[in-house]
Amino acid sequence: MTDTPWLALLLGLMAAWAAGRVCLRHGYPPMLGELLLGVLLGWAGLLHHPEMLQTLGAFGVVLMLVAVGATLNLKALLQDRKRLLPLAMLGFLVPALSGYGLLSMAGLGHNTSLMGALVLGNTALVTTSRLVVDLKLLDSQLGRTLLGIAALTIVLVMLTFSLNQAVSGGAGGFALFPLLLFGVGLWLFPKVVGWAQQEAARASNAGSPEKGLLPLLIGLFLLVVLSDQAGLGFVLGAFLAGVFMGPLLVHSSNGWLLAQLKVWGFSVLSPLFYVAVGAQVQVVWQDLGWVLLLTLLALLGKGLTLWTVARLQGSTGRDSTLQAISLNARGGIDLVLLSTALGLQMISQSWFSILVLVVWLCTLTVPLALKAYGLQRSMQVQGNYRI
Repeated sequence: MTDTPWLALLLGLMAAWAAGRVCLRHGYPPMLGELLLGVLLGWAGLLHHPEMLQTLGAFGVVLMLVAVGATLNLKALLQDRKRLLPLAMLGFLVPALSGYGLLSMAGLGHNTSLMGALVLGNTALVTTSRLVVDLKLLDSQLGRTLLGIAALTIVLVMLTFSLNQAVSGGAGGFALFPLLLFGVGLWLFPKVVGWAQQEAARASNAGSPEKGLLPLLIGLFLLVVLSDQAGLGFVLGAFLAGVFMGPLLVHSSNGWLLAQLKVWGFSVLSPLFYVAVGAQVQVVWQDLGWVLLLTLLALLGKGLTLWTVARLQGSTGRDSTLQAISLNARGGIDLVLLSTALGLQMISQSWFSILVLVVWLCTLTVPLALKAYGLQRSMQVQGNYRI
């Protein structure tokens, strides 16, 4: 059979579909299966043209981040900031600083230590969202706490990475003027949003809401490109685009535009990204010691910190334990940043592989721990969420 990019795309889609279906059926995040199948396909030399899969997957990640930003309730987060900020900041800083210190003392460079720190400090927002739904906590204070901490954590992760890029010069051609360039983008973006909103309303009134999708994509990718060229990375731009365009996406055509972003971002394109990331992992048995050590540090650092702070704030032992377990899920923005760092040659192939495996193991422990705690229900809820 002739080796073509289309064959790679078919194989990637089949792998993502099969992995997601098996994982959902057994109550595990689909990202676990997608990464694992990607590793196996890459190891067997069956997945060719991974760059095409990664490009399509990165487009899906942008749509996914926009959808997450659009559905983020900033008003609720600000109202509960006195309780959520200590949990989010300490839950991020303690494992992140521990990981950075350990890797720095081991003689690794700043960039490798930083990426390790971001992996250890991260929490996967949509994996947490799914757990909240599964455990029927969506309308409870505990559920809102879990979602709020996860949302604030990914903001901290993205800001840390973007600030490092800006200070170190980034990768964009305008890296000497990141704040100026991004400021121009923030000034221009509301005008573009207004234009996109008019186009979406015109399309909706004409009975063709799909015609409002292209102006929407133009608007959001404007901020993505400006953020990336400023050296801040495309991740922050996509997330902010979602935050700014939230009202347009939620209310336009009864949420039709937002639904399209979720379908294509969460369920179709981003799974290709995880398969492609897995295909780049090169397992070296000598590195497994680092994998296990960092996984243990990540789980204990975040888990014990969150449990302690929650108890000090007056939460029950059960609620504190749920926070400590559920918020140890990873496998979202951390994998996006690892892939970006590898492309920018900030980290080596071996350390990219080590940190991806840490993400995988940390995420695997969450459903296992919840099942052991007697709380895990079927995760076959709300589609194929994954950040």
